[in-house]
Amino acid sequence: MNSTLNTNKDPTCSTIKSLAPEYLIICSPLLKGCTLKEKLWLEFLVNVPTDIIWSNSAFQSLVLPPSQKELIHAIATSQISDSSEFDGVISGKGKGIIFLLSGGPGIGKTLTAESVAEQMQFPLYMLSAGDLGTESQDFESNLRSVLQMATCWNAALLLDECDVFLEARTSKPLERNKIVSIFLLTLEYYEGILFMTTNRVSNIDLAFKSRIHF
Repeated sequence: MNSTLNTNKDPTCSTIKSLAPEYLIICSPLLKGCTLKEKLWLEFLVNVPTDIIWSNSAFQSLVLPPSQKELIHAIATSQISDSSEFDGVISGKGKGIIFLLSGGPGIGKTLTAESVAEQMQFPLYMLSAGDLGTESQDFESNLRSVLQMATCWNAALLLDECDVFLEARTSKPLERNKIVSIFLLTLEYYEGILFMTTNRVSNIDLAFKSRIHF
């Protein structure tokens, strides 16, 4: 069976060879994927898949001192170039890049993460503290699952309003202390780029300071 050129009006299809009708019958127009916004696995009706169009102007328009923008870009770029370098004493440990963005609502914390992701051409997976749960057992399982997906997709991760995970540990409550400890340990082995936002930077646990790059 000979294949013929597609004559559809869509210019993106003009050079794609169409399959014979016998083959088209068994081809599904549905593609399975995950919506990063709703965090749902769905089937998508796709006409013509195309490459992602990234916005190079988003990072340029970000309102930050030039020195800070250069530093953010350099740190994010170093994570890509150093991903295959020497792991250190323990394999896989300390290879990730962690940004802590602090300040009140509306100053551009989320926009900063979105702009960096666009500039680096990474998908951005966003979630809030509530998405990970409040019980230590559920929290650990959910966190590991999210970090694994972000790594597999080569995505940057934005954890919004994560004050409860960063807050300095005290003698009680014990359950929250467990969550903070799990968060600390898990971040040690995350190999991607993580953005965290907080409104209470002065109250974070001291152990986090050595893990934050910016």
